[in-house]
Amino acid sequence: MTKILRETHVIEGNATLTITREGQADPSVDDKVCVRARLTLPVAKVSGTLVPAILFGERVDVIVSEKLTRYWGTAEAGNDGYVGRSADRLYMAKTWAKAFAFAREGMMGEVGKIVSALKTRQACLVEAEGTDEE
Repeated sequence: MTKILRETHVIEGNATLTITREGQADPSVDDKVCVRARLTLPVAKVSGTLVPAILFGERVDVIVSEKLTRYWGTAEAGNDGYVGRSADRLYMAKTWAKAFAFAREGMMGEVGKIVSALKTRQACLVEAEGTDEE
């Protein structure tokens, strides 16, 4: 039975982090177990491009140095339009618990890059409303 761990984090609409057991590493690589962590970011339903609020381009890279452009990751289609764009990464460890923990920690670091950029952007907007005393 495949166990799925699902955590959802809100980023300008929603982002989903899904961690899934993959099995044991290829025998030519290692004897450890593998999990796949997939980060899905929100998109415009019709075009399938990332929502404008997180289009940081060259300023923010997420998962293997991929820049946050309109076509980041792979488009995921649903019944009535696009549901997100996603990218994934494999994590290995000696135990399932450690593999899940490494994946969660690594992907939350990736989510953190986006959250940090959003917070910085919001803080700059708030500061722009301040008074100029020059």
